[in-house]
Amino acid sequence: MATKNELATVNIRFTPDNKYIIAGVLNTKRARFDIETKSNDLEAQRTPLNIALILGRSSSMESDNKLTFAKSAIYSVLNLLHDEDIVNLVAYDTNVSIIFENARASTRQFLHSLVDHIVTDGSTNLSGGIETGASKGEKADLNHSKTQLTININ
Repeated sequence: MATKNELATVNIRFTPDNKYIIAGVLNTKRARFDIETKSNDLEAQRTPLNIALILGRSSSMESDNKLTFAKSAIYSVLNLLHDEDIVNLVAYDTNVSIIFENARASTRQFLHSLVDHIVTDGSTNLSGGIETGASKGEKADLNHSKTQLTININ
């Protein structure tokens, strides 16, 4: 599906985990959504983003490569950001940890190495993770970035 307006073109691709389902019963499917945007105006500059990523890393993330997939999502976000964007990463298990704070996306290679070292542990303190991640936007330098986004990856 492609949507076009005066500012940008948006392409959305949906990929299910497999193409088969059992008829007549409730099915649970995993899916991947790829969203690609392209500016129609090469001169257009967007306001830098301030993003807080919140990663669940409780011991339940060990099964089915969940943590590996979550880390891949973080790498993808870091690679898609513009160099002037600001990114925060909060990880939670029993405790909440700030992996990096107010980091420029231009340092993405270093940020990748910090993500590489995240391991699973403990139980799930979801409320603590969300509260800490949301506070990263409140403390942001709003002269730099007016767009705040919090993403929970779990």
